[in-house]
Amino acid sequence: MSLRAKSGRQSATTCGTLCSPIQPDRYAAHFQFRIGNYPHLLSAYGSATADAVVSAVCDRLAQVVRNDGSIERVAADLIEIRLLSLPTLGAEPDGSACEAWVGDVCETLPTVPFEAAAGPVHLWLSGRWRLASDGAEFGEWCFPFVGASPGQGDWGARYRRDMALASRVLATLEPSGINDPDGDLQLCWRVVSNVEDGRVAYFETLARLLDRDGALSAADDWILALERTGMVRLLDRHMVRQVLTDLEQAPDEVSLAVKLSALSLCVDPWWADVMARLCARPNVTRRLLIEITETAAVPDISRAIALVDQLRRLGCRIVMDDFGAGHASIPQVLAFAPNIVKVHRIFLWRAGTSSRDQLLFARLSALAASLGSIVVAKGVETPEQSRIARDAGALWQQGYFWGRPSYCRPWRQTWRHSLAVLDRPTSRCRPASLCFAVGQ
Repeated sequence: MSLRAKSGRQSATTCGTLCSPIQPDRYAAHFQFRIGNYPHLLSAYGSATADAVVSAVCDRLAQVVRNDGSIERVAADLIEIRLLSLPTLGAEPDGSACEAWVGDVCETLPTVPFEAAAGPVHLWLSGRWRLASDGAEFGEWCFPFVGASPGQGDWGARYRRDMALASRVLATLEPSGINDPDGDLQLCWRVVSNVEDGRVAYFETLARLLDRDGALSAADDWILALERTGMVRLLDRHMVRQVLTDLEQAPDEVSLAVKLSALSLCVDPWWADVMARLCARPNVTRRLLIEITETAAVPDISRAIALVDQLRRLGCRIVMDDFGAGHASIPQVLAFAPNIVKVHRIFLWRAGTSSRDQLLFARLSALAASLGSIVVAKGVETPEQSRIARDAGALWQQGYFWGRPSYCRPWRQTWRHSLAVLDRPTSRCRPASLCFAVGQ
């Protein structure tokens, strides 16, 4: 039975052994789950709320394990589970089965809100395991927590606000939630076009959050809230899966991009199903673009490069978003070896105000072009801005001048078919050419 299906009721148990103890020599697998944001909960909500929420998580896990194992809270932020058997692990569990179960727990429970007096609370779980049969030690922690550290002053109040906003997003991450026409989280698509002949490079997939009155919330607010609470990886993983589904159903001429926070750039078991889908469908993979955002710093550059290289080897294109105004340094951009570099819109907007700013935009565009195969100018809203970008060499553009984001999949409409071959490689770019096409 799925973890989510068993997580509806909370018992009054607080800590300690929650199921019948199992002798150490009888268990098949031993798991540990660490609450990565426990220090944040202590600072923002207090020890009583933090402990109550952890105890509620123990209760939910106990409903899953039942009589097949034992659960114990061995530290304030650490839960241990010993399993004799579990249907999802099989009769003779192996490392793959344990990894899959840890992934299920760590992906499902953070989306479940625990109600506190100050609002909904979500936990971030990291997990690891070892098999009793081989006597191995615990492996590395999967899904380590990445988020802003607790601060001073009004940090706790802001964290509670961030958590409430993040909770609204996490509530949509049910299998059908993000596609619900009446839901809070809506998908839309923005086109990247060629200024010379109107050819379409690709469609960028965006998520938009509706506020309580049905109006759009500023994306910066809730995306930053997800990043500061460490929950953005849940949204990113969901978005990647959704875009893959769209590509599998779209014509072969359609290319789609999905945004990833820098906090999501690490190889972990959550990527296993995505990688399997990419390996099985190379025609889909070559039409997937990964846009790396720079609103947060890369927590581990070596792991980030490993993931990006793996995606590129499979055939995905890599895009650096908002170049010039984010956390990424020039060496980091070089390390990612992007196919496309998108210049932050603020530089184009300022370019129309003075010759000095226009020269700055031109030089930044030239630098971006030297780092990637092509450069895209963002924020093009007027014919004059389109001309300035074109004069600076940014022949690929994005913005309201080329159309507002569409909430209906635009490739299902009638588009002029043409093929854009962009074949100037970067030093590490693989494959050497980009092929984009307009679909309908």
